[in-house]
Amino acid sequence: MDLVLLLVAYGIGSLSFGQLAGRLRGFDLSQRDTPGASGTFRQLGPGWGVAVALLDMAKGALVAWLSTHTASSWALAGMGMAVVAGLYWMGFWRTHRRYWYPIPVGAVVGYLYVLLALWSHPKGFWAFLLVSVVVALRGLRLAGRG
Repeated sequence: MDLVLLLVAYGIGSLSFGQLAGRLRGFDLSQRDTPGASGTFRQLGPGWGVAVALLDMAKGALVAWLSTHTASSWALAGMGMAVVAGLYWMGFWRTHRRYWYPIPVGAVVGYLYVLLALWSHPKGFWAFLLVSVVVALRGLRLAGRG
């Protein structure tokens, strides 16, 4: 079951609502701008941009909720890494982002939720916290290159 949840987390991370919005409007957003909420806002307007931002936050929150159904602490950390990997290597679009984005707000809320849920399980708590720090530092390092 945990492996299925890891794959689902990757799939959820791979969903690019900005790309989908661009396709609905008849073009490939990644060819014009970044395929996130800010690029959608610039290319399609505030309504589309806000909708993409909210949907991206929902992705992180959904993975956080799904993580409550794991049977092992390694799967919690793995789901966090899988959603971020899906965000960068978007399997549905056969591409990857040209720029690294910080973890969406929903994922941060999800991380905090999982950390609180793991508070009573020290090994899982510290493992998940370590993975979170590594992912955040990696994101900051790559963001500095953009």
